[in-house]
Amino acid sequence: MRSLTQAARALLHEFADEQIPLVVRGVEWPCWRCHSTTWVPALIHVDGFTDIYSVIRAVSDLRLSYLRECLILCGSPLAHTIKTRHSKRAGYYLSHGCPNCDALAGAFFLDEAITEALVNNTVGRLPLIAAFRRPNLEYLLLAADRDNSHWYDD
Repeated sequence: MRSLTQAARALLHEFADEQIPLVVRGVEWPCWRCHSTTWVPALIHVDGFTDIYSVIRAVSDLRLSYLRECLILCGSPLAHTIKTRHSKRAGYYLSHGCPNCDALAGAFFLDEAITEALVNNTVGRLPLIAAFRRPNLEYLLLAADRDNSHWYDD
């Protein structure tokens, strides 16, 4: 019988080499400043899996940073709409912005749109922003971050 450490190393080695197809989808957002309606990249999931347990909300923190990096790697013009912004209350933080006027697209409103798509089971009908392959381990770590993050931790 192998030790737990040996088994863990074997799994990590296997997952480090395996690439999986990931998809970024957007949610509709009406800009409060310029009144344009745009699709903000805010969800990541494995291609073909759009249930509530598979979708990762990428509206803040590490998940938003990962989404931005993936959009940069894909050459998506929407990558530039995700950047560090400043507020007196929250300080400096990574956030979405309007591609037309750079107004802040608040995480609360984006999260509400994601929740609506999940409840209505319409994630698969949201526009596809980007599709790419990444190491399986990245998605597992992203999902672990999602599963261990809570609103009351802030």
